[in-house]
Amino acid sequence: MCQINAAALAEFILISYPDKNITPMKLQKLAYYAKAWALVAGRPCIDAAFERWEYGPVNRSIYLSYRDFSKQPIPAPATPSEQQIQGEDAELLKFFLDPYVNQSAVALSAMTHKETPWTDTPPDQVIPDQVIYDYYSKLSFAKNFQGKKWNEGEYFVVKTNSWY
Repeated sequence: MCQINAAALAEFILISYPDKNITPMKLQKLAYYAKAWALVAGRPCIDAAFERWEYGPVNRSIYLSYRDFSKQPIPAPATPSEQQIQGEDAELLKFFLDPYVNQSAVALSAMTHKETPWTDTPPDQVIPDQVIYDYYSKLSFAKNFQGKKWNEGEYFVVKTNSWY
């Protein structure tokens, strides 16, 4: 089973989507959605807690690593670290992230503000994995992981901000 920490997840996102203007806020939301869908897919391998902050779910470690970029895009690391995510784990993460990566940081933040894991968690508290799972497992995209391999058969789309 894979084990992905917050630093490896952030690096993976930056390397996988170098031309998508990944700002610190957008990175936070993409990492959060990766964790949410990993839980729903039965692959709870992302070891990164997300707290309820004013602009949506935030992983403190990712925040501290990238806050100096403020609202500017973060460049992809020139050299990947030794904890690089590869193989089926990388494919699965891209499957989770591809529907979200073209959304702006503000749009992604607005989406999280309409979702109960964020709205029902007190400020500055960790959003429990069970709360994340309970909410996202009821959405249509979750059907991609029920009773079949995630990349086979019918595809169910993510309802992004453009749906609201």
